[in-house]
Amino acid sequence: MKKIRLPKTRKARVLYGIGGSLLILILLVIAINTINHLSRGRTIQSTILPSSIQTDSSTGKPTLTNTNGKNAMPPSKEQTDTPSTTTPQQLIKSLNVSMEFQDPTKTAKELEHWIMQTDPKASSEGIQYQRSYTSAYVITMTFSVQANIYPQVRAYLTDYAKQHQGQLLSLQEAIQDVTDSTIDLKSRIKNLEVERDRLNTLMKQATEMADILAIEEKLSTVETDIERYQTQLDSLSKQTTMYPVTITLSPLNTTVPTTPDTPSWNIGEVFAEAWSASLEFAQTLISIVIWLLAFSIYLIPLALIVWLIRMFQKKRVQTIAPKIATTAPVEPHTFEPAEPDNEKQPAELTK
Repeated sequence: MKKIRLPKTRKARVLYGIGGSLLILILLVIAINTINHLSRGRTIQSTILPSSIQTDSSTGKPTLTNTNGKNAMPPSKEQTDTPSTTTPQQLIKSLNVSMEFQDPTKTAKELEHWIMQTDPKASSEGIQYQRSYTSAYVITMTFSVQANIYPQVRAYLTDYAKQHQGQLLSLQEAIQDVTDSTIDLKSRIKNLEVERDRLNTLMKQATEMADILAIEEKLSTVETDIERYQTQLDSLSKQTTMYPVTITLSPLNTTVPTTPDTPSWNIGEVFAEAWSASLEFAQTLISIVIWLLAFSIYLIPLALIVWLIRMFQKKRVQTIAPKIATTAPVEPHTFEPAEPDNEKQPAELTK
């Protein structure tokens, strides 16, 4: 039976066009939202100031200037020859060294003697003894050494374990730059001292009791701030002139025996794991439902349009198919004769 092809009517073409347009519109909206979401928070603003060439009235030479009036040409040799005062860099350093030796107690005495002899201003901040798994002790020593002798101490401790039949486990050095903090504190103290001198001058000239009380209150606040900033500056100065060095000495080849953990079955733990897995599964299902609800504003209209088109096609087939079936000729079935066997007869019959 031949397949019946129904002609597309104008109404069907209109529905197809509307459905395709809505689908394209939905895809465009999703793409725009995705691009906006990805590019959110990545706004880059750049401002380019145009330059203009002007002539210097004093020298008659052209100079390149920006729109804000600042000279854009590189500084001349006369400008670069002026000396500039630079503040020395203020650093805070600390060193932590961990080593292993056969006799940590003997090594601790030798290191303490060497540090105190190398740096006469060095000070010990404490020695801690802790018994290890063996009969030996784990010794932790902390010293404060001068900044100019610190490189020598660091180099000595780096090679000490190798030269004394020990093992260097770790060497950690921390460095902090406090130059900006030092400059800021000095500037604040200087400004407050100027303010204090001004208040003292006003105090000598004041005659009214109210003015004297107000100046005294302000002067007390300024002096308190000066003392606070000076304390911070002294602390930074001490940290930049004396560096802490911590040395940890452990017995050589000491291992703590560990007992193997035997797994044990616990019904409470099994129930807790099962309950946690069920909660995760429920959260996943809820997340899927939320996503579907969020995109339903796009999916429901599209599904409705597809359903209407299908219903229209089905109804149209039901109304047109009977008419075509009555007018379409029925092709008669023809039976072709079976082809004879082309097997060859034997030349001779066997008796």
